[in-house]
Amino acid sequence: MATRTQLRTWLRRRLQETTAAQWTDATLNDYINEGYREVGDAIKAVDPEWLVYQDSHNIVVDQYLYKVPTNMDSLIELWYRSSNTAEYSRLDWRRRRSMETDTSSSQVSYSVKGKYIQISPTPATAVTKGLRLDYVPVPSLGEESAVPELPAGLHRGIVFSAQLLALGDTAESTDKKQVQEELERFLVRAQQFFDTNRDEDEFLTPDTDLTLYPEGHA
Repeated sequence: MATRTQLRTWLRRRLQETTAAQWTDATLNDYINEGYREVGDAIKAVDPEWLVYQDSHNIVVDQYLYKVPTNMDSLIELWYRSSNTAEYSRLDWRRRRSMETDTSSSQVSYSVKGKYIQISPTPATAVTKGLRLDYVPVPSLGEESAVPELPAGLHRGIVFSAQLLALGDTAESTDKKQVQEELERFLVRAQQFFDTNRDEDEFLTPDTDLTLYPEGHA
């Protein structure tokens, strides 16, 4: 499994720059993260739940807004429990305007207000970890020892994408075309891998623009 340090070393070899001259380590780290996201986006197109994180909020009395994780790309499901001992149940999405005008419903539901999840009705009871989010994060390697959450055989795609970004700093259009073709071939293989190996059960397609609204209701 390749760490960020190893990916950057590989990237420098492909750029034919074994020691920093045109590109600093920090610049290549940015390109590696962008490459990671591009590979992740390609995989998400065939398997929206290829990488799932969980987060939770304590339910606070009279608080109806809860901030989404800063590293969240898209929301898959939202779960709620009414007490510390109750089981979680999945919340249904509702139009925010409907939630705010129809205050008679006792059915807990959620909508979105900016970067916050809004739940209704307003909680009357405090619950530890009463709100749980299943979400797809923005892929990122923040440390030198960090490893992409991908099968090892797919790590090279991150380098291909990062190389293409780095070559955008130069005028070598022939090199860029060759790497672009290499990356496109790789992304097709990566999509085939995840499409073949994912769970065949139906999954909810997460929203990808951080509005968190279901398709057709943005």
